[in-house]
Amino acid sequence: MLFFDESICDIGTANFDRRSLRLNQELNIIVTKGHPIFQEMKRVFRKDLSSCKIMTKGWLKHQPLYLKILMWLTIPFRAFL
Repeated sequence: MLFFDESICDIGTANFDRRSLRLNQELNIIVTKGHPIFQEMKRVFRKDLSSCKIMTKGWLKHQPLYLKILMWLTIPFRAFL
């Protein structure tokens, strides 16, 4: 979900990249602040945000070696993800 100026919410699976927009049949819905779905998405977003961690260079530095290797191995596939 993506919020614009606390008045519009975009909810869906399309990632606004070539693969999502051209190959996959992905959809989004856009609702305004007055719609009940907007309020529910705002609640869900706040709940999710409360369990998030900030990704800093220090956090990345302390990740296990296998995760660091996986991050490097996925670089050539970024265009397809």
